[in-house]
Amino acid sequence: MSEIVLYSMGICSAYIACRLKDECGEPVCLWSDTKREDEDTYRFGREVAERWGLNVVEASHGGDLWETFKAWNMIPARQLSPCSRDFK
Repeated sequence: MSEIVLYSMGICSAYIACRLKDECGEPVCLWSDTKREDEDTYRFGREVAERWGLNVVEASHGGDLWETFKAWNMIPARQLSPCSRDFK
């Protein structure tokens, strides 16, 4: 059975994914693109995945973060978080 990492392409999820690879074998890194990350985040995530040989699987629904807010007729707020439900 594989370990699953919610891979945000940030430093914390990269650390966990690399550590699991060292300790448990081959984790599956699920990545959900919000289409709103800084270009450097994408670069970092790709470089980590290539260097450590991580199995990154995109699990995005293809939408944009702001399209989701518009579809829900809402103003983004921490109390109502469609990104966690719809993107992750």
